[in-house]
Amino acid sequence: NAFQKRVKDSSTPIEIRNALNAERGILGYAEEIEADMVALTTHGRSGFMENLSPSVTENVVNHCSRPVLTFHV
Repeated sequence: NAFQKRVKDSSTPIEIRNALNAERGILGYAEEIEADMVALTTHGRSGFMENLSPSVTENVVNHCSRPVLTFHV
């Protein structure tokens, strides 16, 4: 709700998914709505930190059948 208040278009729907992990939720939702593209942000971690916490964005890119647009924040 806090995000929606900051967005000018307050008609943006909020979707909550029940999935085993974030990747499966994103991929399942993209499939369900027949998305043309998936857009995600990344923090650009590498090395030791990447081994401790695998990237959701990287996993989606590797398993998505749709184009994925990533933004480094």
